[in-house]
Amino acid sequence: MLTGCPRVEGPAGTTGKLSIAFTNNWWRPTLANPKVALVGCGNIGKRHLEALAALEQNLDVDVIEPNALTRGTIAAPGHLRMRLFDDVSKLDGEYNLAVVATAANGRRQILEDLLKERQIPTLLIEKFLFTQLRDYPLFEQSLASSGAAAFVNCGRRGFDSYANLRDEVAARKQVSVRLSGSGWNLCSNAIHFVDIIEFVTGQKFVSLTGDRLDSEVIPAKRAGLLEITGILDGRLEHGGEVQIECAKGPLMLPTITFVAGDERWVINEAAGNVVQLRGGKQISSAAFETLHVSQMPYLYSELIEGHSRLTSYAASAHQHMLLLNALRPKMSLSNENDDPCPIS
Repeated sequence: MLTGCPRVEGPAGTTGKLSIAFTNNWWRPTLANPKVALVGCGNIGKRHLEALAALEQNLDVDVIEPNALTRGTIAAPGHLRMRLFDDVSKLDGEYNLAVVATAANGRRQILEDLLKERQIPTLLIEKFLFTQLRDYPLFEQSLASSGAAAFVNCGRRGFDSYANLRDEVAARKQVSVRLSGSGWNLCSNAIHFVDIIEFVTGQKFVSLTGDRLDSEVIPAKRAGLLEITGILDGRLEHGGEVQIECAKGPLMLPTITFVAGDERWVINEAAGNVVQLRGGKQISSAAFETLHVSQMPYLYSELIEGHSRLTSYAASAHQHMLLLNALRPKMSLSNENDDPCPIS
């Protein structure tokens, strides 16, 4: 039965109710103060900077932001030693971590340049990873050649509430999932839900289709990008069905229901609760805490140390490619030409 108690974390690599960690010990600088490169410091990049500041430890942070106006708005908390640059070629010395929060279009080239310029043992990359399918295997090759480890910022894996839920749900083999809401920007945000569904169930998606997406493509809030409403249908590796719905209309944050036999877990992030039912009767209700990026400095502490509970690049690339293949036909994009998908 679910409770609202805090989750206990333990050493990397242990099992049970402990964090899942990926270690990366091929090379790690021994620096008095950890050193971080932050590539891209727009709205999302600034949230990463806030999270680094929340570590409340001495850090050297080099920020790369090509836009001069944006650079002029960046200020560092007093305990961070920050330098501002306009290009990754200006970076110098050794780094424990690089956070890449640039726009998705053109991101692979930025990552390639970063790996060529510096030895960086660990990368944290923003979603949506890349807008072209060919970028995924190409960057995987570059990553393998560099020896670096990369993780993707689908941050719900950092919520204790989802980790506690995983302890309940992942033990069930046959799990189905229904997610429903409206106006929550499916093209931009569905990857977060694909990822957390895999995390909670402990199962990979084997298929994801967009046959029930709406035919109308609409402009996104950001200029030049597109959005779609409707339903994504998926299947998990043990046969469970997944339905991810973003209906037309004003914003209504999704409700997520995990179903295993006669048991259900209904998560309402907006209301901050999770209800467990058995045989149609409620058996428990608990608080369900959600967090902003800047409220999870522990994720960055782990990354600086060379491990992370976040999704590995390989696992996230699989998720991203499934989602791209589901979205692209609705945007009339050619897989043969691998036209960039206008999402971020």
